[in-house]
Amino acid sequence: MDSALPHYIETGKTLDQDEREVAALALQEGEANGLSDVREAWQSEIQHRVDEILNGNVRLVPGGTTLAAINAFLKQAVRERRIPFEITAASPNAATIEAILQGKAMLNDPNTEVFQDAASLRKALDVREDRHAR
Repeated sequence: MDSALPHYIETGKTLDQDEREVAALALQEGEANGLSDVREAWQSEIQHRVDEILNGNVRLVPGGTTLAAINAFLKQAVRERRIPFEITAASPNAATIEAILQGKAMLNDPNTEVFQDAASLRKALDVREDRHAR
């Protein structure tokens, strides 16, 4: 049997650490063939979430609310002298692997638009300012 595996292994050795990590995650997850479906589903989910915000069906959580929740969590952790939840190491799913690959590609793409702050990002997305934020 003429296997391509030795070729793949040698090629894999030429990858940098980040590329090896992403390749390992993709192999661990299994089917890499469905990534285009994942990309389409991801884009659809993003559009759905943005539409929900723009249509006023959901409200962004103000930063103060988030900070209060974090403070309550930290106080509980100090009081109980433990992290108040179980920590597990789950393997990333196909959507997470795709997001990692997309993020790494964007980091290496000189044409990727960079935003200096959230206001610039909102303007590029044509998203109005959250009226409920404090």
